[in-house]
Amino acid sequence: MDKIKKYSEAIIKLIRDYGKFSPVNRPDTETQVIIDAINHHYLIYLVGWKDEDTRIHDCYLHIDIKEDGKIWIQYNGFDRDMEEEFEELGIDNNDVVLGFYSESYREMLTL
Repeated sequence: MDKIKKYSEAIIKLIRDYGKFSPVNRPDTETQVIIDAINHHYLIYLVGWKDEDTRIHDCYLHIDIKEDGKIWIQYNGFDRDMEEEFEELGIDNNDVVLGFYSESYREMLTL
């Protein structure tokens, strides 16, 4: 199995597990798992209403697989360590990029 397909399957498994989350303090919302396995974009959104006047449309998780096979965590709104979970799924940490940090900060993290 090629790397991108393996990584895509791992992300889909992970994102479906994360997508089961439903905030108890937001009963008028829906958790949406969005999987674009062709272009390799994986997202979790919370949509609905906070109250009768306040619309909610929030991204909780955004992961991409780039053409070079690297997994980019663009946004992680959960309190869980995605890198650790990817490692448990057999994904090499060197292939995981914390895209929500600047390039200069990511370089400092690898020192």
